[in-house]
Amino acid sequence: MYLEETSSTNSYAHRIIQNNLITDGTLVFTDFQTKGVGQRGKPWQSEARKNLLGSFILKPRFDPLKGSFINFAATLGIFEAINEYFSGRVKIKWPNDILVDNLKIGGILIENVIVKEKIKFTVVGIGINVNQTQFDGLENVTSFSLLTGDPERREDIMNEISNKLEENYNSLLDGELSYLKKRFEQNLKGIEQNIKYIDKKTGEQSTGKLVGVSDEGSLVIENGKEALHFTNGAIEIVN
Repeated sequence: MYLEETSSTNSYAHRIIQNNLITDGTLVFTDFQTKGVGQRGKPWQSEARKNLLGSFILKPRFDPLKGSFINFAATLGIFEAINEYFSGRVKIKWPNDILVDNLKIGGILIENVIVKEKIKFTVVGIGINVNQTQFDGLENVTSFSLLTGDPERREDIMNEISNKLEENYNSLLDGELSYLKKRFEQNLKGIEQNIKYIDKKTGEQSTGKLVGVSDEGSLVIENGKEALHFTNGAIEIVN
């Protein structure tokens, strides 16, 4: 479903999911968002007709307590698609940013609609930097074009993302939860390494070993005494 311009593909997706005829896996995509947002409501900067901006509508009928596995599957789908272009150079930055050579090339915003204690719909919003080469005020950001030196066909990249997302979504529906979590952890930036992080509440900086993620999606860091679990937004990783 193509829109030349919209406020946000996630917002548009939420408006149309009330129509129960929406097919599982429907994609809403646009050339420009006037009010695009990323994690925790941060504005998403994107020039018109330069990048991939879209939202996949999924109908997983999942227990909300297992919602983190939707994130694992969706993030792996985007990761694997981009890894097809930059093999061995791609990492996942928890919870669901995609890095190439430690520079952010894309992000994912996942929103669930819960009805009668089940996740009835999941909206997977993606923003992938493709042919944009200037990012005013942003650091540690890259794009396909900056990495390759040439413009890329957005359609080809979106087709790759759609295929990889479908593969991982099917693994989710088939109940391969441990498999998805393991692969997510294997491709996580900093896994099995000591990292520095700042507690957002206290401002205190600490060091610990990143050992993985919990079934609930929390980042798990060992500090030598215990395993600490941090939810999205609780800490900022500084290395």
